[in-house]
Amino acid sequence: IAVRPARANTVFIVNDAGVSSDIAPGDGICDANAATGEQCTLRAALEELNIQGVNATTHEIQFNISGSGPHLIQPATNLPNVRVPVHIAGSCQPGASCPTADQPANLQIVLDGQHNPDVFRVGLYFAGGSFNAHGSSVHGLVIGNFYSGVEITADDVQIACSHLGVAADGVPAMPNQNGVNLVIAHQAIIGGEATASQRNVISGNGVGLSTPFFAEGEVLIVNNFIGTTADGLSPLGNGTGIDLTFSNSQIGGIGAFAPNVISGNVGQGVVLDSDDHLVLGNRIGVGADGETAVSNGSEGVYISGNDNQVGGVAAGEANLIAHNGEVGIGVADLGATGNNLRGNSLHSNAELGIDLGADGADSNDALDVDTGANGRLNYPELTAVSVTGQIDGSYSSAANQSVTLAFYSSPNCHPLGHGD
Repeated sequence: IAVRPARANTVFIVNDAGVSSDIAPGDGICDANAATGEQCTLRAALEELNIQGVNATTHEIQFNISGSGPHLIQPATNLPNVRVPVHIAGSCQPGASCPTADQPANLQIVLDGQHNPDVFRVGLYFAGGSFNAHGSSVHGLVIGNFYSGVEITADDVQIACSHLGVAADGVPAMPNQNGVNLVIAHQAIIGGEATASQRNVISGNGVGLSTPFFAEGEVLIVNNFIGTTADGLSPLGNGTGIDLTFSNSQIGGIGAFAPNVISGNVGQGVVLDSDDHLVLGNRIGVGADGETAVSNGSEGVYISGNDNQVGGVAAGEANLIAHNGEVGIGVADLGATGNNLRGNSLHSNAELGIDLGADGADSNDALDVDTGANGRLNYPELTAVSVTGQIDGSYSSAANQSVTLAFYSSPNCHPLGHGD
């Protein structure tokens, strides 16, 4: 069969929940069955688009499967790697809807890996390198029971309005080992801050968002529920919420729909094993309402990298980090330095609000000559507070340093004797 010239913005409509291949790849028709009419499966659509080739405009896969949903697509082998820019729009399925500010999504297309025996099975793989799925997106899918729900080696890929590791109704888990595996993910967007409708639920997985240690990329992670049910109020934990080993990513932000809820995870909420990340405006250990305790089992944020910013003093930058099973923010005693931890609301964590070295409260040393996590900075020692607001105390720093002291209030003393 002669391959047709690539067509810009090819649109295929999946009307068959089966998993059969296209009967004539390259003829420009998505059809997995020789019977009358076109029976277009997701596998057949990907096969045809990969042959169509790369175009200046993105191809699109829509869904219109008859009958009541949710509709299960259960491949016994991995689907074809996505090798062209394509928008996979599960939200087009009749009856589907994306979340609102106060309502979960109603998703109707479920990609289920339980019948694929491959240990490292992948739901959707967006290929980069010599292939080019750059600029692809996923919108409105449920993806579960895979090793990696979505794996990305292409650039500019967005995942929005989807459930990764949690069922269509947003409550029971359909666990992946990795909800999203970011291998090479330059400029990837997980979620989206334009509207509430871009929110993902990434829960019930081994790791919600993971990166192998050889990974590289810059990722914007905004407007997600990570470790909770789809209402953002009950735990449905990943083992770890987010674990980033590459640098220069942003988790949350200051826009109305930018912050994430990162709560209910079995271990840490956020792990920064690398440098130069921004963690802004999130609720970590707290539900979407900002009040309900949805604890992460250990640290809210754990840092072993350098020059990360967790919180800030500008409007909207502060994270709410509360009710976690260990410290609010822990900094590893592995030479991790330059981490800016200002402006956050830290309370009701089982251990210290901030712990440098993950070994409990430090003792101040004269002229602050010790080293380690964030330089093992001394803390101010307060001696008196007057009714007029005057605070008396002292701070011992290394000589010839510029020091900023920030003051926080709490209605109660911390039980460990060191304030949040």
